[in-house]
Amino acid sequence: MAVSLDISFQDVPYSKDIEEAVIQQSNQLDHLSEVIARCRVCVIRGQKPLPERKTINVRIDVMTRHHSHVCGIGSDANAGVALRDAFAHVVRLLDGTALPGSEPAAALTRFG
Repeated sequence: MAVSLDISFQDVPYSKDIEEAVIQQSNQLDHLSEVIARCRVCVIRGQKPLPERKTINVRIDVMTRHHSHVCGIGSDANAGVALRDAFAHVVRLLDGTALPGSEPAAALTRFG
């Protein structure tokens, strides 16, 4: 079962290539799809005033079925690298929390 994605672009023009990269990178979450309730990916233009290097920030918010929130962040001039880093961060956090009761307090925010 594939993870359902909500992809948004903030201050970044829509790009089919970036959307496809998000979908491809999200395949890393497939083995955790039973744990994931929602996954939102935001591709955001960096706010640092560096005209020679425009950064792309990626924020991935995952709500688990155990009512926990996991957030992964990546930043790079290359959107693909930022996506890779953000998804790797989320996978590292979720791999340690796939079972209820095994959640490290520093990694998750619990709701409810």
